[in-house]
Order: sequence, then structure tokens, then C-alpha cells
Amino acid sequence: RLEDAGDEVIARVLDRGRGFQSAESDDLFELFYRSPATAAQASGAGIGLFVCRRLIIAMGGRIWARPRPDGGAEFGFALKRYTSPD
Repeated sequence: RLEDAGDEVIARVLDRGRGFQSAESDDLFELFYRSPATAAQASGAGIGLFVCRRLIIAMGGRIWARPRPDGGAEFGFALKRYTSPD
């Protein structure tokens, strides 16, 4: 989902997976972090969200992860809108 938020563009992805505890929201972006809820089933190296956070911050944006009350999660990021000098 993309949203026009004035001076920002916001992208959100909503899923219906197992979710995570709200206390883990910041931990999910740490290098090699695995949520205890999904660690046994997870594949990959555990660097994807870490790299995403680094890239978004390098571009002056912000990134987040939130558990959804009905299960699953919301992952999103916001970047400043680019305005062409033309």
C-alpha cells in the first residue's frame, strides 16, 4: 500500500502471519535477530530488515514494524518526497 502524505511517501505491507510481540519492534531490525515466535521456521541469514533500515535511514527516511491486533504485522517506511528542480 502506498500513501501520499504531503512531504512524504509512505509504503506499508500488511500480513496475516504469526506476528510478533510489540516489545520486539525495534529488535526486528537488529543484525541476525530472530523472533522467538518464528525462529524455528525462519530461513535466511537474518540481515534483510537490518539492511532495509540502514538504507532507509541513509535516505533520510524512517522505518517501522508493528504487530496487528488481529494477528500478523505491519511493516512500513516513509521517505521524503523528491521534487524535481525543473
